[in-house]
Amino acid sequence: MEKRKQKRKTLTNEMRQQILSNVIRNTTVTRRMLLDQLLNPGKDMNYECGWPETIDIADYKRMFDREGSGYRVTTLLPFESWALPPMIYETEETEETEFEKRVKELDKKKHILSYLQKADILSGIGRFGILLIGLSDGKELNKPVEGIDPVTGEQIGKGKQYELLYLRPFDESAVEV
Repeated sequence: MEKRKQKRKTLTNEMRQQILSNVIRNTTVTRRMLLDQLLNPGKDMNYECGWPETIDIADYKRMFDREGSGYRVTTLLPFESWALPPMIYETEETEETEFEKRVKELDKKKHILSYLQKADILSGIGRFGILLIGLSDGKELNKPVEGIDPVTGEQIGKGKQYELLYLRPFDESAVEV
């Protein structure tokens, strides 16, 4: 009978020692991992998660094209701000000016407001967006339009009248400055 009691005490003591040893080991490992995270600059959250160090315009474009959250974040404000068409006017007077008539006519023919909304959305992908304006001047796209100052964009002299052929919005990834 006494031998049985001694065996139980011995097993119990061995089990206690094992449990205590495990607790000490776990505490030591946990503290060591915490210190490694705090003191070791080699452990990098971006590296550990597989994230790139820098994000370029191609990454932004990829998020816009492939991920729902990238598309939603980029389009939220433009969709809200273009929910109602803007009121375009030259003067506060009720009588429509020639400019206001031509803007309405141009929007009916070429839907310019929808292109402006698309340019607004695409400008949110990177730092900027552009709207390419195709005119009936017969020149290549890299040549300046006659009658418009290429630096200020203002009309020089009387200027010629050109027909608007097309509008095409682009995001930053499609442009080289």
